Amino acid sequence: MEENIRVVIAMERNESRNVLVQTLESERRISVKDVVTDGEEFVECCRRYHPQAVIVSNVLSGLDGLAAVRAMRQLPGGERTFVILTTGYMSQSMSAEVGELGVNFVMMEPVHPETVLRRVLNYRATPETVRKERGEDKKTQHELEVRVTQIFHEVGVPAHIKGYQYLRTAIVMAVLDSDTITSITKILYPAVAKVYHTTPSRVERAIRHAIEVAWDRGDVEVLNKFFGYTVSNSKGKPTNGEFVSMIADRIRLEMFEA
Repeated sequence: MEENIRVVIAMERNESRNVLVQTLESERRISVKDVVTDGEEFVECCRRYHPQAVIVSNVLSGLDGLAAVRAMRQLPGGERTFVILTTGYMSQSMSAEVGELGVNFVMMEPVHPETVLRRVLNYRATPETVRKERGEDKKTQHELEVRVTQIFHEVGVPAHIKGYQYLRTAIVMAVLDSDTITSITKILYPAVAKVYHTTPSRVERAIRHAIEVAWDRGDVEVLNKFFGYTVSNSKGKPTNGEFVSMIADRIRLEMFEA
């Protein structure tokens, strides 16, 4: 008989966490071994229970979520643990660290419990494998392109400039495979360049131009809705990576959390 999936959860106490725990515990194939609020306690739980999957909030007492995952990865077998990181925001530096730590999914808070449940049950599968098994590749791609286009109209990215197409393709790639945004220079720009038969440097410059145009002509309230803290005189325009990751995170939340 196949062993239940051992899960450890590290999140602050709140109603959202309670619902998530109840949802996971209702599934007979999952065994929630412990639920903690402290990063160091999380690492100790991983040492004790050797979970196959962990759900970690970036905001914890003691060690924060990323530091706790880093420590967990150093444990015997920790490099194979399936990691879902939940967070209320995402920056370019966080994206880089998420990629370095091999986080499998980043989910914007508040998370949808049923989505977490599905991902834990399919922890052995890659996102691409799951989509192919469900026959959703073409449908998902089309839906994503439509949604990105809608967002561009709201934000103010003009359709007549070359960076519009590059930026839309980059965001779709980032939604379908979150690993691409963890190395925008080495992975994402070359991937977009290959689609359009151009060079990564031209992709980077065109995307930068598209973002600058949108920022100069866009509605501040609309920009604030999508980018929050990024819209400020001191912070200035978001980097290419910030723009792509924030829009991708928002779309992922809308489409894959439903």
